[in-house]
Amino acid sequence: MTSLIRSSIGAGATLALVAGLTVGVASGAAPAEAASASPTATATPTAPATPADSATASPTAAPAPTTAPAPTTTGTPTPAAKAPAAASAAGSTSVATDPSLAAMNASGNHSMGSTIPDAAAAAAAPKSRMLLQAQAASTGPAGLKGLDVSAYQPSVNWQAVYNQGARFAYIKSTEGTGYKSSTFASQYAGSFTVGMSHGAYHFATPNTSSGATQARFFVANGGGWKADGRTLPPLLDIEYGYNGTCWGLSQPAMVSWIRDFTSTVKGLTGIQPAIYTTTDWWTRCTGNSNAFSANPLFVARYTANATPGTLGASWRTYNFWQWSSTGPFPGDSDVFNGTAATLQALTLGGLGTPLNTQPATPAAMVRAGATLKSGATVTSSNKQYTLTLQTDGNMVLRGNGRILWQSKTSRNPGAWFSMQTDGNAVLYSAANKPIWNTGTSGTGSAGSFVVQSNGDLALTNSSGVTWKAPVTGFDLLMPNSTLKGGQLLHDVSGQVQAIMQGDGNFVLYIGGRARWSTKTSGFPGSVLKLQTDGNLVVYDTAGKARWNSRTPKVGNGTHLIMRADGKLVLYKGATGVWDSGTSLTR
Repeated sequence: MTSLIRSSIGAGATLALVAGLTVGVASGAAPAEAASASPTATATPTAPATPADSATASPTAAPAPTTAPAPTTTGTPTPAAKAPAAASAAGSTSVATDPSLAAMNASGNHSMGSTIPDAAAAAAAPKSRMLLQAQAASTGPAGLKGLDVSAYQPSVNWQAVYNQGARFAYIKSTEGTGYKSSTFASQYAGSFTVGMSHGAYHFATPNTSSGATQARFFVANGGGWKADGRTLPPLLDIEYGYNGTCWGLSQPAMVSWIRDFTSTVKGLTGIQPAIYTTTDWWTRCTGNSNAFSANPLFVARYTANATPGTLGASWRTYNFWQWSSTGPFPGDSDVFNGTAATLQALTLGGLGTPLNTQPATPAAMVRAGATLKSGATVTSSNKQYTLTLQTDGNMVLRGNGRILWQSKTSRNPGAWFSMQTDGNAVLYSAANKPIWNTGTSGTGSAGSFVVQSNGDLALTNSSGVTWKAPVTGFDLLMPNSTLKGGQLLHDVSGQVQAIMQGDGNFVLYIGGRARWSTKTSGFPGSVLKLQTDGNLVVYDTAGKARWNSRTPKVGNGTHLIMRADGKLVLYKGATGVWDSGTSLTR
């Protein structure tokens, strides 16, 4: 929460993962053609936009600290103003006021956005401030609601915040290498207990130590991550120095410091950390670097507009937007640029490039008004499932080494797909004759056709799911197939999951609780492979086996199933040759 006016950042207010469709023809025999269906409305095809690639830089050595160290402390100072813990009968929560920036400087404990000066908030004219107050009192910008808090909000009523609509929270963990929040553990656990996704953030002081040093301190004191479907990527809070400067670093040195921090966190946790900043700071202090497109963006700007405006050169859109420090939630009020499903995809960590920036890869959804041409593909955010509009006209969903669903519209070369603005998804022949549709016309103009990270193929809008494909095979891994970080097998209920985590561990969760694992968490980037000889193996990034099922002589014809009874079983035909030894009760 800032002590000053914040601003300067932005981009589109809703997650637009449509542009940048990659053309590719799926292999395999095409299934038989199905009877045509007649949609209620026709859409004119439009060519999808092709985004520009962002440059990616390799990690370099961290810059040496400058000679102007910032104050640090080993304890949590008593906040000058605390957020009341009680909620009203309506379930609302009170908003705390942070102490002054001078007090934060003296204590070495800064909340997110506290050093952003008035100069970076020129857009917050008196009229727009009034609009912001009205906006804060109502619903705020479009998106999934959330908040960020620090030790200056020690007694958050998490249930009341959840009841008010918040679904995620970022909690301050550390600052520099000398401050650890004494309220972090209770805030982190409290938000998770009521059902929210949670994450930790680190306030950077680049003039006191290297990026790698601060990254290690952060990860050791709360900044870790696990692919449980509810833990957000670790977050780097990088903003103005205590005097509105760039911490005394040159632009190249600052880029190097950020790269040192983010690459170290990635190496320790297996996931790319997110970056919190403003466009003004990013331009001023990094020279508007385009080298961090792999990192999710948490943008800060207070504006009455529907979007936060221009973004730094590393990003085409944003994941999180901090839009208010005056409510409706304690600390700062934020929004996630997507749905609950896409937030979960981000937490699962299989996004080597995150939801916001995939300049050379397919998008995870097709939004209303967009089309797919013959040969185009749409891939889930964790890259496990791919929907292909084949050149023969059949639309096929593949994953885990097999076909999971198909439209059965082969023998229609040149067919094209339209996500219509009336809510209907339609396949048209080359002669513009409808050959398949979801039968959902009239369900709304904001629908999206989504390939979800759990294998679901669904049509969704702001009211929920309006159509869902009868997908099968999300519980099954076939021979010569792999699971990478963030990819998973699960039963029909979704409560029993076997997740290949970004930290290298393959873990079986039942109801969100870990019941079994390969104990390979020290090898981030590892993959699980079901070999053709029947052996199930976890390989590290160097190709060395770190765990295996000891079934190399079983031979081909095996398959791995995540059963609804809580047991992960490797079968040869109908005979189980290995299992996890777990059940729903143990």
